[in-house]
Amino acid sequence: MDSSNLSIKFSIDQKATYLYKSFTNLMNEASKMYANRPFAHYFSNGKYKILTYANVDHLATNLACRWAKEAQDVKVATLIADHNIDYLIIMLALMKLRVTLSALCPKNSEAAVVNLLEKTKSSLVFSSKKCEPLIKSSAEKVKEKSIKVITVDRLDIEASLNEVLNPDYEKILDLKFSEDDIRKDALIIHSSGSTGLPKPIYLSNQYLINIISFLHMIKEVDPEADGLARDDVFLNGVPLYHVFGFYCVFQMATTGGSVVFTQGLPSSEDEIKHALISTNATLMCAPPATLEQILHQVKVDKEFQEALRRLRFILFGGAPLKRKTGEWFHKHGINLRVEYGTTEIGAIMAANMNPKSDNWNAMRSYIFDPRGNDYCMFETNDSSEPDIKHMYVRRDSPTLATNVSNRPDGGFSTGDLFKEHPDYPGYYIYIGRRDDILVMENGEKANPVPQESVIAQCPLIKQVAVFGNGRPCTAALIVVDEEQINGQDEDEIFETIFQAVEDANKDSPRHSIILREMVKILPKGKKLPLGPKGNMLRKKAESEYEECLDQMYKEFLDGHPTQDVNTKPLSDIDIESILIKCASDILKVPESSLDDHHQSLFELGLNSLTATQFRSRIIKHIQQVPQNFIYRYSTIAGMKDALSRDEEQNQEDYTEKKYDKTMDILQKYIQKAEKELSVCESKKGISNEHGQVILLTGATGSLGSFILSNLLKNNAVKKIFCMVRGKGSNVMQRLKESFDSRHLDPLLLSSNNSRLEVLSIQSRQEHFGLSDEIYHKLKDEVTTIIHAAWILDFNMSVDYYDQECIPFLYNLVKLAHRQNNPMYFHLISSISAVSNLKSNKEIEEKPYVEDTHVSMPTGYAQSKFIAEALMDYLVKKKNFPCFIERLGQVCGDTENGVWNTLEQYPLMFMSGRIMKKMPKMDIKVDWIPVNDAANSISEIVLHTVNADYKSLDGFVFHIVNPNTITWSKLLHIMKNCGLNFESVTFPEWVELLSHTDDTNPASPLLPYYQANMDHLLNMPEWKTEKAAQMAPSLSKACPVGPDLFKKFLEYWKSIGYYK
Repeated sequence: MDSSNLSIKFSIDQKATYLYKSFTNLMNEASKMYANRPFAHYFSNGKYKILTYANVDHLATNLACRWAKEAQDVKVATLIADHNIDYLIIMLALMKLRVTLSALCPKNSEAAVVNLLEKTKSSLVFSSKKCEPLIKSSAEKVKEKSIKVITVDRLDIEASLNEVLNPDYEKILDLKFSEDDIRKDALIIHSSGSTGLPKPIYLSNQYLINIISFLHMIKEVDPEADGLARDDVFLNGVPLYHVFGFYCVFQMATTGGSVVFTQGLPSSEDEIKHALISTNATLMCAPPATLEQILHQVKVDKEFQEALRRLRFILFGGAPLKRKTGEWFHKHGINLRVEYGTTEIGAIMAANMNPKSDNWNAMRSYIFDPRGNDYCMFETNDSSEPDIKHMYVRRDSPTLATNVSNRPDGGFSTGDLFKEHPDYPGYYIYIGRRDDILVMENGEKANPVPQESVIAQCPLIKQVAVFGNGRPCTAALIVVDEEQINGQDEDEIFETIFQAVEDANKDSPRHSIILREMVKILPKGKKLPLGPKGNMLRKKAESEYEECLDQMYKEFLDGHPTQDVNTKPLSDIDIESILIKCASDILKVPESSLDDHHQSLFELGLNSLTATQFRSRIIKHIQQVPQNFIYRYSTIAGMKDALSRDEEQNQEDYTEKKYDKTMDILQKYIQKAEKELSVCESKKGISNEHGQVILLTGATGSLGSFILSNLLKNNAVKKIFCMVRGKGSNVMQRLKESFDSRHLDPLLLSSNNSRLEVLSIQSRQEHFGLSDEIYHKLKDEVTTIIHAAWILDFNMSVDYYDQECIPFLYNLVKLAHRQNNPMYFHLISSISAVSNLKSNKEIEEKPYVEDTHVSMPTGYAQSKFIAEALMDYLVKKKNFPCFIERLGQVCGDTENGVWNTLEQYPLMFMSGRIMKKMPKMDIKVDWIPVNDAANSISEIVLHTVNADYKSLDGFVFHIVNPNTITWSKLLHIMKNCGLNFESVTFPEWVELLSHTDDTNPASPLLPYYQANMDHLLNMPEWKTEKAAQMAPSLSKACPVGPDLFKKFLEYWKSIGYYK
């Protein structure tokens, strides 16, 4: 069957050709049709792994067979768990059992869970370990029904995949589907509980097939609209127990695309960025709150911004997005598109999905009857505001959930209000609810009335009003009954009132709980406005107290330090104590349960709301921290370490402290090497020039890709092992993409299968996460290691590199160590490791390890110094054949000019073009094209394989272009290539950069420029004679002249970086 047949075809008259009679029927066939295609990318053990359609079906089928007896005679089964890859597999397994599945949000209160179990008449519940106490307690309170609870541990996916498919699955499972199935209920998704307790909403197979085909409907109506493609990778940011999440995940099965499951929801900025890059995502969905959350980091992180820009579109819905935020994304080439729907009506409206349209936030309906009339109807909400429309859906709409009619004509009133966009006729913008329901910033809905009712029972309270429309959380304004105070002081009054608030919170959804910081007692004499019937006028009250509410939210979100904060420094013990107390109070757990200071607080129940509360407490009691602080440092230990850094410390003292830290780290590794590594003995004649087995790291990077290309072309190399950090299971694909992006020949990879072996590794693990068999195979076979993998980030400290890079280096050294005939070890270092050397001469090709101050004062440079000093120790004390290729500034290659736009000088060029200013510097441009650098390193590696390294004139080689030009000559070349700018002094240029906004390409490097200005103006020169003797390519390296610079610009034009 042609794969395109799986997509449900919709025409303008909404006449569907249903090839499948149920959702499970469709998924069963998709699993066969797209068996070997990726379906789910999931995060496990530090990397993203892939499950194919066949894998997911295999796992779900075996689970279904295992639970088949439990599900006999069960009509409704319930699933309660956090959104993750396990949830997907379990959901599909239970739906294979042909029960109606009730998907519960794990954030529900016990009262809500009891109500849903009773309303759905569920007799079987599947629960995660985390939700077990809630579900068991709830099940005991269900009246007149015995409920069986099955607790499901985390699935061991890899082990389960090794299990054979149940041979009797065709007998155990009902695989026959008929016309009757299309209207049967298959899934129950509950409402948010904003109007009381959440209610179950029954969704038929027809509904589910319709909703996952919504983008196909849009494409049918508008052929210019962007749709789904077979190779799309969809980063999903909404849980499967929400209908939006269900739609986003399973729509990919209509084309054979795949879905990304991040580490958890909500995802942090770093998790989203990591997922986008690791999985090469092409599409994404997210609630508006997530887009607001990531905005700041996206502005300053160009790699993150570029990853989002590569997406064809990002879908969002559930709440309005701030126009300022949406416009910023669109201005920077990030394609947002709004969609609208509810659980009752399905997905029904969307923005213009034509990528050429700039309409991202106004929507139209795409669902029509056979006559071309819209199922989505607008009616005037109030005659006094004729432009405000209420939207309802006709009773005959095929997108409606089962029995949800709430109108006399059988249709469904959404209660949502819209207004036609003045610039896009026929398109509407969402403006809010027609009733008291609060639509919060994150799209969650909250009903303040039940909360107010509970709070008002406190005898001290005369009036109470709860707010939160368009806000990140709810807030309560309280009017005290002065006659009931009886001499209590302010603190006693507040505690009594807050206890009433806590009582209201007990039966409130987690997203609408009222935090301590968001309760305000109004001054004596103030009152809330009432209507003629004595009802509190919420909108009028919100208007009257707008300034008060704004101040409450500002202090909560921005932090409000106490007057004495920072008057005296806090010790690490004080900081840790405060953090534990705050975590205990916010999470409502005893301090004793927080003994593991390296456990993420999000695993203990912290969410986006309480994370904001936690940050506010830190600012109040310790110090000011950025908005993403809790997400970046989600453990007690991580926060303590970050807060212990003295920001007021004199910069010189701070720099000196980091140099001391550099020496401490170096001594740690030298002591390890002294204990763990024996003195080596090299035996001549064992190495064979025509049988070299090389292990290469960093092969997906720019330099590493060119080195790998060279090695594959060289017959002297028998075999190459490439270690690729574990960001995905298809590491060969990542290599191919790296070759493609740099215009290298990908056929070199496919035509050298016998010579090239790519290993997905965990760099922090001693054996790299490899099996013992593979590790010992490397230990026995490899003759040379080229270590080119290193993270380049000028803003990270040396401590960061001690976590991320140096352990990897040391573990490679241990791999290379053999007492007899050790592997030759080539470290790709950096001139920054010694460029702070106080010398008027050229820096020689030799180690400088006596003083850490020879390195630049950046964590990157200091980490390279540590690496070089370790190599020096191994050569001199352990007789270990180690070599250092000290690399200078690398630029684009001479063939295609491919130069990463996120590197220092491309950022400076584009910044200068925008500012129309470039810095004057009295320096030589000794940049080396990446292919010349790779050729030189490859030649040195192969030249030394048979050499007795002791006979060589040193083991340090400078990979710096000996054919230089002056900086002023480069500026002249730039102007001749069409760049228009004025030359100013470097300090002036840095000052101008400091006054630009964060959209300036070079703005992320501002701290680096400010801290290293003197050094950048006084760069030393580098001797290259030893390297040139070994590597003829170095002497012939192409200087940065007009032809090469034009190639840089042509490449940047081709990717849209330079226009």
